[in-house]
Amino acid sequence: MNCKKIKELLLTDYLDKQAGLKLRTEVEEHQKICPECRRLEEEIRRAIVLPFKDAKGPQAPQYLWLNIRERIAQRQSHKRSLLDRLREKLQVFSLPAPALTFASTMVILLAVFGLITKHNIDKNQISDYFAQQISFYSVLNNGLENGDNKDSADLGTTVEKYLF
Repeated sequence: MNCKKIKELLLTDYLDKQAGLKLRTEVEEHQKICPECRRLEEEIRRAIVLPFKDAKGPQAPQYLWLNIRERIAQRQSHKRSLLDRLREKLQVFSLPAPALTFASTMVILLAVFGLITKHNIDKNQISDYFAQQISFYSVLNNGLENGDNKDSADLGTTVEKYLF
């Protein structure tokens, strides 16, 4: 590597430790044989790096940190109070154990009773339903099988009149 490239690296990435391992080793190898580049590095370190070595970064004012801590505390208390409010509202629905047991038993009994009565339909209703269905299908079959035209099969709705 030539001196021009080494000087460029010394001014940019090498002293900032941004150069990769390969470039760093090349610069160090070159400095072993080139006194001019070695002196340039020493001058750059003295003039640019060392004055800022112990420099502290900008410090935020104390009142800023206090404001940040206050806001964090407010958000945490707001979260807690929201959770507490939710618990208070849900306590209305909480029941003591005996009352909860009684309510659960009643719900189960009502559900079982409802299922039993739902399946206990009157047999007359079932036979009437089947009779209506049989007569409907017989009208459909008989009316069209006896050589009647489509107009004679009156099913009582305008849709059938339109389609037949």
